[in-house]
Amino acid sequence: MKPDHTSLLLTPDASAGRRCRQIVAERGLGLGVKILTWPELMEEVRLAYLLPPIADDWADTIKQAISEMTGGFWHRSFEVDPNGTTSVVTAALEEAIRSGGK
Repeated sequence: MKPDHTSLLLTPDASAGRRCRQIVAERGLGLGVKILTWPELMEEVRLAYLLPPIADDWADTIKQAISEMTGGFWHRSFEVDPNGTTSVVTAALEEAIRSGGK
């Protein structure tokens, strides 16, 4: 293996990542191997290309978007209770995304 080469192993979650790191360490395979989850990989890419940080909590982004959209069906609710409306819209969007259209 070239010294400037790194192999990436993508794991589905942090628990699987820890288990893979343990196996790699026990077998002495650690040189040139980096074990990452998807969010960790995205962070590596962001840092490599000097991109701005990714917002972890997108509720602020949703709140800003709702406040700027005066024609949305939630506009009146937002005027009365911005945080509550943002919470409900965020939960609905997360549920829609996680369901995968099912």
